[in-house]
Amino acid sequence: TLPARDGRPLRYLEGGAYVGDSWLALRRQREVDTAWLFEPDPANFEHLVRNVQAETSPALCLPLALADGYRVLRFD
Repeated sequence: TLPARDGRPLRYLEGGAYVGDSWLALRRQREVDTAWLFEPDPANFEHLVRNVQAETSPALCLPLALADGYRVLRFD
């Protein structure tokens, strides 16, 4: 359970959002004002977008990873 925020909605950033399971769990607990969800794996990203579209809270899904610089990586 998250601590109280005096009724203020959250702003949420997740690197490695997978299919949105953590974000969906958070939405069941709190109002989320804005969410930025990063997921670099194309298959996971497709599921993430579908799951987020079913919600009413605004979330921006980005098919990127978080890093200290720009580079192209491959995932196995």
